[in-house]
Amino acid sequence: MDPQTAVDSTNTDNSLLGVVILCVILIVFAWLLLTLQRAAAAVPEPERRFKPGLVWLTVIPFFNTIWWFLVVVRIPESLRCALLRREESHGDCGRDLGLVFATLGATGTVMLIVGGIVQAIGGGLETVATGAGAGVAASGNSISSLGVLMLLGGIACFAVFVARVHGAASRLRELDLILDESGA
Repeated sequence: MDPQTAVDSTNTDNSLLGVVILCVILIVFAWLLLTLQRAAAAVPEPERRFKPGLVWLTVIPFFNTIWWFLVVVRIPESLRCALLRREESHGDCGRDLGLVFATLGATGTVMLIVGGIVQAIGGGLETVATGAGAGVAASGNSISSLGVLMLLGGIACFAVFVARVHGAASRLRELDLILDESGA
């Protein structure tokens, strides 16, 4: 095998690995959204403050930055109120953690965009005069890196948020089953 064939083979393997990782991430994200939809659907209609199907609007780029704030407030609020009506307290049902996730996600996204713009400006300055844009590009890189860290923290908060919402929805279903059995 000549060196060029080995390089081409490695690039193909890396591309395939990237596609597989992306597919796994998309499947996990869809599963988490489906979990949120089911949790919202567990709340009876009169107590519901969020229509379950609206969870899927979070897949719309840029719009989702704002929409997440509604999702992370309304679904836990619906669950909390439904549990309180059944004389059960379940804390904030993940609302506060959801707000941390939404804030980290929005801030991280803005920082990635701003960092990219600053890097582009640094690159433009570099074409005008050698060495003129190196500091600007480096600061843009730092801003982008901080944005990535914020997004990673937001992803961790999102996973715990979904777990808390799921737990509250499961408890609500249990209580409704108990109430149905005792009323029958």
